[in-house]
Amino acid sequence: MDPPTGPSRGTVLSEKIGNDYFSAEVAVERESMLLLKATYHPNWRATVDGVETDTVMLMPSFVGIELSPGNHSVRIEYRPRRLRVILLVLGLLTLPLIAVGERQGTVICSWFATNVVARISSAKRKRSTRQKQGPWNYPRA
Repeated sequence: MDPPTGPSRGTVLSEKIGNDYFSAEVAVERESMLLLKATYHPNWRATVDGVETDTVMLMPSFVGIELSPGNHSVRIEYRPRRLRVILLVLGLLTLPLIAVGERQGTVICSWFATNVVARISSAKRKRSTRQKQGPWNYPRA
């Protein structure tokens, strides 16, 4: 298969890569698709010249953005939605519980020993008595 003939579709003039974003200055000669080699996810957000635009999944490992002819400033960033907020709230709720556990550790341990361990050991005693009696729950002769 021969490569397409004709003028180049465009050029990347400059680029900047961060943890959750990619930005570039591009010059496009004709209608084009800017391709970013990153795993596609709906949380990818793109702006072209400051205007929010849609991202397209070209393949599972490529994100695309449609560009019109001209010079453009493009920014693509990954913005997680609810999961980040949920994890943040759970983390903030966990910190006070850890502090209470540290201060009240001996009280919690003694409660655990008297209530939970006592129930477990009494259940084991009942089970061992049944095993000595036999499988039909009546004493052996």
